[in-house]
Amino acid sequence: MSRRDVKTQRWPLLEAGFAPATIKKYRPAVHRFLDWCTTTRQGASTDADLDELLADYFQHIHDDNDGKGKSTAVATLQGIRMYMPWLKDPALPIASAISNRWNKSRPPVSYPPLTWELAVVIACQMARNGHYRLGVATLVGFDCLLRKSELMSIRRENFADGKDARLGFEYKQAILSFDKTKTGRFQSVEVLDPVVRALLTDLVSRTKPRNFVFPGGADKYHAVFKQTCADLGLSERYVPHSLRHGGATRLYLHDWPLEDIMMRGRWKSSMSARTYIKSGPAMLLAMKAPAAISAAAATLAENIALAMALTQKHK
Repeated sequence: MSRRDVKTQRWPLLEAGFAPATIKKYRPAVHRFLDWCTTTRQGASTDADLDELLADYFQHIHDDNDGKGKSTAVATLQGIRMYMPWLKDPALPIASAISNRWNKSRPPVSYPPLTWELAVVIACQMARNGHYRLGVATLVGFDCLLRKSELMSIRRENFADGKDARLGFEYKQAILSFDKTKTGRFQSVEVLDPVVRALLTDLVSRTKPRNFVFPGGADKYHAVFKQTCADLGLSERYVPHSLRHGGATRLYLHDWPLEDIMMRGRWKSSMSARTYIKSGPAMLLAMKAPAAISAAAATLAENIALAMALTQKHK
């Protein structure tokens, strides 16, 4: 799939008959879908493939936004049909069903936050199981309050280690930049934790130009994350988004002002962000982890650099 596949350049008359406001809504939605296909390295050669790909994309939107995003799914589906008119109902049955049933499932709830210690033990376990880069990704996602899509989109060029001439020699912080995010373009976040910064700097130095720092895509990371939580006996309710929620909750417990947390997390809606952040401590108290895992997590968090290094010993 590419932007050329929707025939916007070859047949501009496909948009004729649609109101300008409708085109303004449908066209960007289709392009965001195509960008997602490019980022995740997925494509469709048949209408059935496209149906499954759209369904995966809609589920990704749903899961990444705590059940929100139906309007985006609807606009994408109708936009695809605007450019590919043979795909009217009953074509694309899976994507259509997901769009129609979006709000008929159980009411969406925020995924529970992880503590920093549990994030560390998950990262170490990933590294032990042969997924070192994804283990570092877990620490980065927690520290920088990243969405899964943001985390998996990081390329070598998106990181500056504090000695980067692109930012000027006076700037000493390490930052991650994002060309596109859910809430806008050209956003950035500082890597605050010194150990996470060192681990990320090392990985970037071993990543080829224009390559992803955490290769494999969002689906692979989600699968590895869920399997690791299962291996550790952690709740099945934990998902990669629990890192973002956990990082925000940790800052809140450290008395960061809500406005600063919201800016760091790049939230668009202040009202939803306040509710989301304030719910974190109560949700932490509602979660339990095996005592042995909690004890191991506390020990590993005391020296993360050593713990991550030991996972690679004799490999």
